[in-house]
Amino acid sequence: MSRRYRNDEEARAAFVLRFPNLADADFIIKSPWDDDYQCIAWAECYTDRKSWPGPGYAWPEGLPIADPPETATKDHFIQRFSRLGYKPCGLDRSFEFGYQKVAIYANDMGVTHMARQHIAGFGWLSKAGRMGDILHRNLEDIEGDMSVDAQKYGRVEIILKRTWWSALVRLCLFRCFWAAFKFWLYRLVHSYNMRKWNMPVEGPTP
Repeated sequence: MSRRYRNDEEARAAFVLRFPNLADADFIIKSPWDDDYQCIAWAECYTDRKSWPGPGYAWPEGLPIADPPETATKDHFIQRFSRLGYKPCGLDRSFEFGYQKVAIYANDMGVTHMARQHIAGFGWLSKAGRMGDILHRNLEDIEGDMSVDAQKYGRVEIILKRTWWSALVRLCLFRCFWAAFKFWLYRLVHSYNMRKWNMPVEGPTP
């Protein structure tokens, strides 16, 4: 396990540095910094793998692979998430009672990121690379330059949705609630220990 604790102030500063739109946005840090999983896996409700349509990643058999991996298109992920009960719904990012949505981001090369809508519509959950995952109110909060050289997430390209029932029967809700509880407990314990022992806090770079 590669979790690393950052206190809220330093973690927030690191997120704003990477995603400038967050400077004027409401967002909550939900997990420790963790290199064991990334955004696609978290959109799938997993925290024990890295999902991507390329060699060396977790990806279901029978689905197309991108070569090179960074050229993955939205179609790769539409096919993957259709197995989880999702269907395209254009760019409708609104909360619909009884449904959950995921958003696919892309820049000029291909897909860069996915965010999962909070089950109760409180915003969107994003796992940012090796950094932690955050709950941000709007999808635009982590959008950025479309050029490949900018190394940003680009823009939302398409949104998919599924019913709560689809999430329930696949145990996605259970895995997400359990992960959220463990993350909360981890941050609570580490924050308490640092206050108790007056330990030095590491910088924001993982």
